[in-house]
Amino acid sequence: MLATLKTHADARRYDQAEKIATDFKELATKGYTAAYTDPIERPPVPDYRKIDADQTISDNEDAAGFNEGMEQWMRKYVAVSNAARQSPSHIQVIYKADDVHKHIVEACSA
Repeated sequence: MLATLKTHADARRYDQAEKIATDFKELATKGYTAAYTDPIERPPVPDYRKIDADQTISDNEDAAGFNEGMEQWMRKYVAVSNAARQSPSHIQVIYKADDVHKHIVEACSA
């Protein structure tokens, strides 16, 4: 049961990261590229990567049409999306599963 709770939370993290990456592929149609973090490993869930906002901005600052407004939008989008995928219930489930897992481990250790 403990492994199931942890895997469930990790699978939701993976799903969230994949959806954000898909959203950022739309930027490619505007000539921008997305930079990613190193792979995050949480077996048995497949590896995934988050968008690296600072590197993405650095990589695109010389691109046509990239300005301060675009930088602010990108920072906010990445921060909000990486934190909650604009779905509070999604992130709440991840945190709750982690909390339940931690509580059970502590209770079993006592």
